[in-house]
Amino acid sequence: MRYESALAASDFSNFSEADKLRLIDELSSTSVTWQSNMTYMMLYITFPLGIFNKYVYCRLTERPFIWLPTYSADFLIIALLGYSLHYHFAWLDERNPGLHLQAEPSDALMYIHAYNEHVSTFELNVTFYLGLMSLAIFIRQLLSYQVTSLLGPIISTILVMFSDVAQFIVIWLIVLLGYSFVGFISFQAVPELRQFKDSFAYFFMAAFGSFDISIFDVFLPRQPVIREIGLYFVLSFVFLNLLVLINVVIAMMADTYAAMTSFKQGIYNHNILKTAPSYKLDKRYGGLTILPGPAALISFMALPFYALVKDRDRLERFNKGFYFGFYGVVCLVISSIFLAINLLLVPFAYLKTCAHKVSLVSAGVVSACDALSYVLLGLPMGVAVQVFDMWGFLKSSWNMDRAPRSDATFVISRDNFEMFYKVVRGHELKKKPVKAFDLIFQMRDMMKLESQIMTSIYGVDISQVKAAEEKQAAANKARADVDNQYVRPNLEVKSLLGNFSDAV
Repeated sequence: MRYESALAASDFSNFSEADKLRLIDELSSTSVTWQSNMTYMMLYITFPLGIFNKYVYCRLTERPFIWLPTYSADFLIIALLGYSLHYHFAWLDERNPGLHLQAEPSDALMYIHAYNEHVSTFELNVTFYLGLMSLAIFIRQLLSYQVTSLLGPIISTILVMFSDVAQFIVIWLIVLLGYSFVGFISFQAVPELRQFKDSFAYFFMAAFGSFDISIFDVFLPRQPVIREIGLYFVLSFVFLNLLVLINVVIAMMADTYAAMTSFKQGIYNHNILKTAPSYKLDKRYGGLTILPGPAALISFMALPFYALVKDRDRLERFNKGFYFGFYGVVCLVISSIFLAINLLLVPFAYLKTCAHKVSLVSAGVVSACDALSYVLLGLPMGVAVQVFDMWGFLKSSWNMDRAPRSDATFVISRDNFEMFYKVVRGHELKKKPVKAFDLIFQMRDMMKLESQIMTSIYGVDISQVKAAEEKQAAANKARADVDNQYVRPNLEVKSLLGNFSDAV
């Protein structure tokens, strides 16, 4: 308490040197943690550069640029970071406010003092914005999982459900404002409803089950009817909110979930196709997208060369060198991990093989001399073979040249050829000219290409969809026939009655 009051008043005249040093130790831990977090967060400044690199890449390669939810999260992080950095750099320039120290305080001490003064003065301080940044980072990480087959459809379904929630909020606010206005106008004698903001706050809390009906006891004993009306008025709002509106939004979200889960494969493919143009390999401009996160600054520095140079061969050579230069670091790290794991597994493989050799010797499959030679030379050979494994791993990892396509791979199966022959033979027997367009359509129908495309892209078998539609149409026709059986006799009776009345 003594330290807090001294910090609030910025008066340390009654503190001894030991007290001041103890105070510095207690306050430095939090501020130093904040300062290190700010240094780490400054790396996110480079994330918009990566987005800009992808935009330029799509423009240069004439591919569509699609705004992803992760980009919005990046800019939210940058906005919060910029607001926090304003204080960070101001504290770095903090001057001596008069701590009555024998020596001039260091910059670190001044930073600590400015940080703690800000935290103790403002309710929404920099720690609050740091928490919001952390939340935005976790949300961005969650949104980045949209391109996975396991979590992607679920995340996309949740994002679609937000439209249902938005519709519900509009309806709910209209109901809430209506009840708030009625409570504010009709129950002026109740202190909790006398102001509109108080009435709105009361019904807002009542929507979540926190309400007090005893506030209407002010009408007793002179106006018991008004009190009863007030009670039923509040209970009707609670009933409408908890039992009607909440169940409506749950039903809406359940329908959305049921509709989206039936197209899981289609949602996954849609997410892949949406992000693919920004990451597809290009021999001329691929260097703009290969570096993620803070490393995108390097690609941004090479952006003028990519944008100004138009010579295709020169761009391909520069891009290939760009790949080799930066992928070399990645390849070195991956190769080191590969070699370390292999060397770690060599002793276990050696012991297992020795045990297997012993079992083979006991079964009489191999001789004891062969088993002894492996026991003596097996471990050095296992270590030596890692050189060849490492060379093969590096060679396969470093090779960027694609294998040329062979014309022999483009063949037609016997079944498809017989199908094509039947189509052509059918037109030949009819002795009518046939267009290539008609041949393509007939082959498409016979090979069921539409069904295969729908299954691969949307995850739905179109034959099952058509069968369900035909079944529904048959049911509607049967229902219509049953209705006609009852409608037709009624029409005949009405016509007979009409003729009888005319005759009379």
